[in-house]
Amino acid sequence: IANARLEFSSGCTATLTASRVHQGKVRKLRVFEPDSYYSIDYRNQEVKVFPLNGRQTDIKTIKIKKEEPLKLELQNFFKCTKDGKIRKVSGNEGLRALKLAYRVLNEADT
Repeated sequence: IANARLEFSSGCTATLTASRVHQGKVRKLRVFEPDSYYSIDYRNQEVKVFPLNGRQTDIKTIKIKKEEPLKLELQNFFKCTKDGKIRKVSGNEGLRALKLAYRVLNEADT
């Protein structure tokens, strides 16, 4: 199991966890607020909102359009390249994310 804690300039923090112990593939993001938390399941493309009041009946599922993420990224890249528009994620932002991912991987190996 590998954990990485990221601290952003805004004061927000994120904890990333990776494990090869789990039986299945899990790709989730959880966002916590004072009165609820959001569970975003990238693999199943599902979003659930859990109230922190302890009542299981108040759980809400947000409907989202299920699409293939890599296909959407490539479509956006090609459209922006063709039309000369700015991409959703700049090359610099992509490079920063890639460097951070490699840094986390290198730390996990040590």
